[in-house]
Amino acid sequence: MEKFDEKLYLKEMYCDYYPEESVDKVKEILVATVDFLSTGERDIEKVQANLDTSMLKINELVDEFYDKGSEFDTVARESVCETVGFILSHFNIDIDIETATRERDF
Repeated sequence: MEKFDEKLYLKEMYCDYYPEESVDKVKEILVATVDFLSTGERDIEKVQANLDTSMLKINELVDEFYDKGSEFDTVARESVCETVGFILSHFNIDIDIETATRERDF
């Protein structure tokens, strides 16, 4: 299988408004999901559990954005959801985006 394209991670968040070091932390969480799926795991329950854990970790970063003069706004939320959608599509995982990101609190 072709490697997941690095340029698809959080495209809209890598701009002047969001603190790059904080966006990098969100990206690291999503890279871990890609690494998990790269092992060949396709059990929907295990994949969903991994996604739930990822969203909970991203939730923990929301205050960091505010502390750095930014916020986890609609653009950030959509960027995370879009990236998760790209990941699921790349690995042919049939989970809708609302379910995949159901633990998000941002």
